[in-house]
Amino acid sequence: LHSFPTRRSSDLVSGFPQKDVISSTVIAPSAMEADALATAVFVLGPEKGWSLLLGRAQVEGMIVDGKGRTLSTTGFPGGEQ
Repeated sequence: LHSFPTRRSSDLVSGFPQKDVISSTVIAPSAMEADALATAVFVLGPEKGWSLLLGRAQVEGMIVDGKGRTLSTTGFPGGEQ
């Protein structure tokens, strides 16, 4: 399994400062899948990103939202829903 953390200070689409997600980390069977999903979660925001993570087999993840709250899947190391 591979993990990929994503942290950016600006929105990838608009270029404005990102306020919805501070960090997204995904564990997936391949590094390429982990990277793609972590980026997608970051861009989609916490609600849609969370739905994306929950809909994937063999994928675990953690999202830190703009208010510092942490969401993590039950299989994420140290995480709970």
